[in-house]
Amino acid sequence: MSKKKHKNKKNKTQELEKIFLETSAQISRMSSNPKGDKVRRLTLTHRLYSSYFVLYEFKTSLLRSLIEFYYIVKIDGPAKALAIWSDKFSIRDQKNIVLLQSFLLQVNDSISGSNTLDYLSKIEAIIFQLINNFDIDLVGMIGDFGSDEIVKAPILTSVDYDSFIKSYKDRPCIPMDGFWRNHKEQLQTLVNAKKEMSASSGLKKILSHLEKIDSDIQNANKHHTNKAVGDSVIVVDIPKSMKLASFDHSFGVLCPLLGKEYFQLA
Repeated sequence: MSKKKHKNKKNKTQELEKIFLETSAQISRMSSNPKGDKVRRLTLTHRLYSSYFVLYEFKTSLLRSLIEFYYIVKIDGPAKALAIWSDKFSIRDQKNIVLLQSFLLQVNDSISGSNTLDYLSKIEAIIFQLINNFDIDLVGMIGDFGSDEIVKAPILTSVDYDSFIKSYKDRPCIPMDGFWRNHKEQLQTLVNAKKEMSASSGLKKILSHLEKIDSDIQNANKHHTNKAVGDSVIVVDIPKSMKLASFDHSFGVLCPLLGKEYFQLA
């Protein structure tokens, strides 16, 4: 009796949608708040990605603030360091230290300001946790900036802090001239979308600096212009196969201009 051959039918499951997390979404993902919960839930229903440029921003904004605060604590102690920080630094830097206090309380039952060495060790543990968890739950990292020296620089313990801060101070802008040369068409698209790029003060600022880059590509490496166009770099840098997820509505303008999809988180 001959046996009938049965073909096994493969169950085809729909491929999960690819979601790209920009810098603020990545920071939120590590926070114990409703925004963080919303980003973390995406891991159940989507494939998550981020970029080397986002890692650069993460390291030179949030982690740099925490390291600079660490050094003030080391000299002046926790209480005085908080007072110095509140007077001396920008609103963003102040928010970063509020985030630090939140992270500290998430993992410690109590925080004493009287023991400087213990306080420093707790900050060091938070910095390690943040950098170590940057790509946790991500499928992968993408983009043009993977070989950048600051992107590659380790920040695993306090031994690494001096060299990281020195690298940043020696070169406070990530080189962008080559990036915009490679993406001249996208630059032109954004510069020509004057109506859409005038929808908010933030977008107007980006547009004015993109126009400077368009007039002379070397302007991309000047400090104020370099820092101002970060959101547009993020959008240009991601593939069209991904949706960019953010709490920031400006991406809702930038993404469609370049044929990218936008996923509103709030």
